[in-house]
Amino acid sequence: MFKLKIETSLGAVLDFSESNAYTLIDVTGLDPPAAALNFSRFSSGNGSHRVSGYVEKRNIILTAVINNPLEKNRTALNSYFVLDSKVKIYYISDTMNVFTEGYVESCFYNSFELGQKAVISILCENPYWRDTGETGILFSALESRFEFPFSIPDGGVAISEITSGGAVQIDPGTAETGFIIRIEIIGGTVTGLRVINKTTNSYFGLVNTFADGDVINICTIKGSKQVILTRNGENRNILNLLERNSSWIQLMPGVNIIDYDSGTGKNYARVQLFYQKLHQGV
Repeated sequence: MFKLKIETSLGAVLDFSESNAYTLIDVTGLDPPAAALNFSRFSSGNGSHRVSGYVEKRNIILTAVINNPLEKNRTALNSYFVLDSKVKIYYISDTMNVFTEGYVESCFYNSFELGQKAVISILCENPYWRDTGETGILFSALESRFEFPFSIPDGGVAISEITSGGAVQIDPGTAETGFIIRIEIIGGTVTGLRVINKTTNSYFGLVNTFADGDVINICTIKGSKQVILTRNGENRNILNLLERNSSWIQLMPGVNIIDYDSGTGKNYARVQLFYQKLHQGV
């Protein structure tokens, strides 16, 4: 069994599994949407080759019986499904807690029908379901060097030290997805930075010297791609520092091996990666 909830842009929530006003009797569009593939015929023989392709938008259609009192519940239903308004659809089961977003295309019902039913169509421009939670991975960590009892030598003593955790394995779900990398420079200088997907042999690199206190935020999510350096409280776009042949690396379905490197000062970089698992269908 699963639960299906709707949340409006104003935060109102309709939980069909707990509502006495409506009985959800059918849902379509939860499975993977179709892909639109373009092929070109070979000019000198049989067969064809793929030219391009993309995944179509998702169309979720809800069918629900409207329970008594009919007029009151019909009016309330229209307040949840305002035409051309944006809604979130949550799907919750024993193994999944995901959501997608879409726009209300239509909300049909017949006021003179016995056993009135509403049929609601929602179009989702992003075809994938997303985990409600975000997964964070720490490549490196601060290791305490401060112990009791202690003495301070002439050269000073390290309070803490960044230790590298090496490459990590990430499974992003069943669809390609971007991610966010946050790099904090602590206690030294780092020259050049690279985030590498060893599974796809692709990398994202920056050619620059980063100082103690710098924070670099890299986003490779489609539609939100950016590279921002925060230095002395000021944010600056540093897309011009992109290393040659860099790419906006993605996490592919299956296991991805992600690592980071630098020209010098690797152990001064505290690196975190954040992503949401994407799912073709539920």
